[in-house]
Amino acid sequence: MTVYRNAQFGMSAAESPYGTAATVDRLMPYTGDLDIDWTPNDQMTEVIEPGAVPNASASYRPTESGTGTYNAEMKAKGFGRILKGAFGNGVSTLVSGGVYQQNFTLNNTSTVFDAFTMQAVRKLVDGTDDVHTFIGTAIKSVEFSMDNAGVLKVAFELLARTMSTAIAKASLTAITANRFTFAGFTFNTGTLTEPTTTVLGSCATALGGIRSWSLKVENNIVEDDYRANGAGLMSQPSVLQRTITGSIEARNTAQIQAFRTNWRNNSTIPLDARFTTGTDVASFIVPQARITGKITPNMDGNMPTVTIPFEGLGGAATQPLFCSLRTTDTAL
Repeated sequence: MTVYRNAQFGMSAAESPYGTAATVDRLMPYTGDLDIDWTPNDQMTEVIEPGAVPNASASYRPTESGTGTYNAEMKAKGFGRILKGAFGNGVSTLVSGGVYQQNFTLNNTSTVFDAFTMQAVRKLVDGTDDVHTFIGTAIKSVEFSMDNAGVLKVAFELLARTMSTAIAKASLTAITANRFTFAGFTFNTGTLTEPTTTVLGSCATALGGIRSWSLKVENNIVEDDYRANGAGLMSQPSVLQRTITGSIEARNTAQIQAFRTNWRNNSTIPLDARFTTGTDVASFIVPQARITGKITPNMDGNMPTVTIPFEGLGGAATQPLFCSLRTTDTAL
C-alpha cells in the first residue's frame, strides 16, 4: 500500500570539506509540508535576435542554490548537530547516569560554521521515491517558539550550495524522544547563574502570567558569495554580526508592568525560558534582554494582555545567549 506519510527528511554530520556530500545518517522529523527546494538562477540574454519569441539558446544559468525552512517539534534528542550548525558552538558533556548536557553558544571566533548534506524524500503517487539531496547546507536562522497550551517548536532557515538527484535514499531510523509541552514550561528573571558544562543556568525569580514565547537567532550569512573557479556554486557562507530577537505574550500583571521601567530606562533584564519533560530539559537564557516596544495592555473588555518584544545584547555575561539541553544523546 502506498503511504504518502513515508516521506522523510534526513541530514549528515558536518561536511568535510564544505560542498562534499556526506552520508545522510540521521532522520529529522518535520511538521507540515517540508519546504526545501533547488533554486536555479535562470537568466535571458540581452542580445537582440530575430524571431517571434526568444530562441531557446538565449537562456542561461550562471549560478544556483537551494533554499527552504525545516520546521519541527523540538526534542532533546536528535537536534544536537543542527543546533551546533545554527549557533556555531556546541559541546556535549556527561552529567551522570547516561544523561548528557549539550551547551550551545554563539561562535564569535569563526566566520564559517558547519554545513551539512540534507536529503528530502518525497513520494510519487505510485509510492516510489523522489530523492533530492542538498549539499553544502548552512543554517541562516533558528527560531524557537511555544504557543499557549502548545508544544515547543523550532524552525531552521536553510541555504544549500547545490542539489543532486544522483544520491540514493538513505535508510534512517526514527529517534524516540519526549516532546516539550506547555505543561513543562517555566519562565524566570532576576539574578542570573550562568550554565556550566554540567549544571544548567538559571534566573532566581519566577515570572507569572507568561502565555507564549519565541526566540530567534539571525546568522546574517552571506548568500551571494559566488567566485571564479566555483562552477557557479557559492563559497562556504560567511557569518556576519548576528541578531537575537524574541517576543513574550503575557497577562498584564504587576510583575509584567514592572518591565515598563526597564523599557523607560532603556536597561536590560535577564530572561530564562525552560522546558522540562522527565529528565529532558531545554533551557534558553538571554542574559541581557532589552525591551524594544511599548508594553501597553488592551482596554477592550477582555483579559488584559501585553506583547513584549525584546532583543538580546552582549555585555556583562560571558555569552549573549545560552541554549542548553539535558538529553540521553551521547553526542551532538
